[in-house]
Amino acid sequence: MRKITKDFAQIPALLFDCSQEKHQKLLAQAERHVFDAQCYNQGSIADLRRIYHDKCAYCETRFPEDKLGKLIAATVEHYRPKRNGYYWLGYEWSNLMLVCEGCNNAKGDKFQIKGIKIKKPLLNTEGSLDLSKCRLDCIELQKEKPLFINPEIDEPSELFYFTKSGELKAANSNDRADYTIKELQLNRNNLWLLRRKKFIDEIERDIESQVLKYLELYGQQGYDERAITLAFFNIFEKIVRMQDEKAEFTLLGKSILENFNTFLIEPMGKNIGLVAQKIVAYAFGLFLKQVS
Repeated sequence: MRKITKDFAQIPALLFDCSQEKHQKLLAQAERHVFDAQCYNQGSIADLRRIYHDKCAYCETRFPEDKLGKLIAATVEHYRPKRNGYYWLGYEWSNLMLVCEGCNNAKGDKFQIKGIKIKKPLLNTEGSLDLSKCRLDCIELQKEKPLFINPEIDEPSELFYFTKSGELKAANSNDRADYTIKELQLNRNNLWLLRRKKFIDEIERDIESQVLKYLELYGQQGYDERAITLAFFNIFEKIVRMQDEKAEFTLLGKSILENFNTFLIEPMGKNIGLVAQKIVAYAFGLFLKQVS
C-alpha cells in the first residue's frame, strides 16, 4: 500500500453529472436505494486507473488488461460500504477506490470504527446532502476513527513494513495496520508468494550470482571498485526503482533498503561465506555514497 494523491474536489465529470441525479433519490429511498453501478464504475474508472497506476489500492498488485485494454479483476470499491448506514456515500468520489477482487471479497461490507458512527446523512440548510461533509477528509467523518487504513488519507509508509519472508507487518504494533492486514488478508498465500518469489528471492539470486562471478574473476584479495560498481549497482538501482509509484509493492523496496543487512547481506554469509558477505556490504556502502 502506498500514499495516493487524489483531489477530492476534482470529481470526474461523468460521475458528477450522474451523482447529482442520484442524491435526492438516495435521501428519499435510503437503504432501499438500488445503486446504479454503471454510474460509479464508468464515472470513475478512468481517473482511478490513472491515480492508482492500474494497481490495487490495498495490496498493490497490478491488474492485467484484456485485448480491449480493460482491466481484469478490478473493482470500484466503496471505502465506507454503500450499505450498513453509508448509502449516502454510494456515489461519493472520495469514497471510491480501485481494488482487486481478492481484497474486495475479503473486505466485503466490514467497516469497524473506534469513534461514534454518523447514523444519518449530513444535510445543508436546504435539506440536501452537504457535499462538503460527504468528503472522507471532513472533520465529521474523520471523528468516526475508521480502523481500515485509507491510502488516500493515511500515510501507509509510516504504518506498514515488510519482513525478509515477504510478510506485511504493522509498524510499531499499530492497531489500525494490524486490523487492515488481517481483515483484507494482505498476507494471503498468492500475495506472499508473489512478493517472496518475484522480488526478494530474485534479488537475492542476482546478488549471489554477481558475488560468485566477482570471486571467480578477482579472488578474495581486496576490492576493485570499478568491478564492484559494474557488478552490483544495477541490482541496487532496481531495488530503488521498486519504490516508484508505478511499481508493485512499493513499500517492499523501502523495507529492503532500510533493512539491507537482514534482507541481503546476512543471507550471503549463510549461502556463500563471510567473504561474500563483506563484498556485498562494501558494494552497498559504495552505492549509498554515490546516491547520497
